[in-house]
Amino acid sequence: NNGTPTHGSGTYKGTTTHGGSVANDIRFDPDLARFRIPQEHIQNVTLLVKGGYGVVFRATCHGEDVAMKQLLPSKAKDQHAIQEFMNEIRLCARLEHPKIVRFVGISWSTLHDLAVLSEFMANGDVTDLLKAERKRSPKDRVFLWDPRHNNFGTSKTAVAADVADALCFLHSFMPTIIHRDLKSKNVLMGANWDAKLSDFGISRVASNDNTMTSNIGTVAWIAPEVLTGGHYSEKADIYSFGVFLSELDTLESPYAEMTEKNAGGFSNARIAMMVSEGALQPTFTDVVPSPILDLAQKCLSFRDVNRPTARDVAATLRALCKV
Repeated sequence: NNGTPTHGSGTYKGTTTHGGSVANDIRFDPDLARFRIPQEHIQNVTLLVKGGYGVVFRATCHGEDVAMKQLLPSKAKDQHAIQEFMNEIRLCARLEHPKIVRFVGISWSTLHDLAVLSEFMANGDVTDLLKAERKRSPKDRVFLWDPRHNNFGTSKTAVAADVADALCFLHSFMPTIIHRDLKSKNVLMGANWDAKLSDFGISRVASNDNTMTSNIGTVAWIAPEVLTGGHYSEKADIYSFGVFLSELDTLESPYAEMTEKNAGGFSNARIAMMVSEGALQPTFTDVVPSPILDLAQKCLSFRDVNRPTARDVAATLRALCKV
């Protein structure tokens, strides 16, 4: 097919007989019109990953590698899912920051094949990086906290500082933008091992049907006040950041030792209940640098008022990067 995307010619376009529209349709938003990319300009489309709500392709556009995200065909018929996806796109178009995955544009032929394009992050997500590191014996590990030992290209401290910078930017908006889904899976690594925050949406659609506690994919990173359905602020992101620090340190998902193999394993609901009561927190290794542990424990404070601001977190980590 001459390298043109199949999504424009078959599978996606075929999901509906009429284009349809939804409230606040971004296709008719004058502010976003300049970001529209004709489908024929998107080439060399290959599937990268398929999730519960969306599918991500790798493609090229005007000579640049891009990631292209669409709703699954089944979700593309759901007005609510489309609305959420449009909200994500609208938000991404506003976010320009060196530590946030760059928005490239949007493309569509109908409402149901709407796609958002962003820069392609060549080194994947931090979850995969941690998995690869876990397979190495401790003496052969290359992804370390100490910024002086960065023959690997980066350090855990630098990655954490990059993410903290992204949170500073989000939390500086009025009203504040809360990411709500900060975890290693949503931190992507560029070709030069620079870390950037991603995923401002599809993952969040899940929170609208009250399934926030239904899988470990989200529950382990969620702040106690969010789990109990109470009012929450940007400090919920700071709690998730504390959990992210434990991932970087242990190379494992939070509470992995409690949920593995169901050997008397804890259910997600039980973990959620314990976290919401302040009876459970992520663990750290014996060799975690004490300034990192100290910072993480502050971020994981049960009461959100006791957690530091993103600005404080970033300042602490930047200082550690210079040590």
